[in-house]
Amino acid sequence: MGVVTVGELKPSISGKRSFRPSSSIRHATEWPISDVSSDLTVEIGASSFALHKFPLVSRSGRIRKLLLEAKDSKVSRVILPSVPGGAEAFELAAKFCYGINIEITQAMSPCSVA
Repeated sequence: MGVVTVGELKPSISGKRSFRPSSSIRHATEWPISDVSSDLTVEIGASSFALHKFPLVSRSGRIRKLLLEAKDSKVSRVILPSVPGGAEAFELAAKFCYGINIEITQAMSPCSVA
């Protein structure tokens, strides 16, 4: 099983948002959506997420492209050392990919004034 390491992700329009951190960062053993064994672990800094490829590639062009360009077709781990918004933002994005409603507040908007 292969590992893909990404040097640095450039912020996209959605990546420029300032997401409110969740009360706790999910780790591989704590990810709540797990009726089926995960087939992809995504590591962001010290956090790791045990996820499933299908929901991610279905709704994330960036993850789909990353997995398609991987030399090893059986990638089971992706290391993203630098994600705009960190693990908290990735957690929200992953929940979106799984079809979970996420609350976006005005404080999270890139247009909000501090």
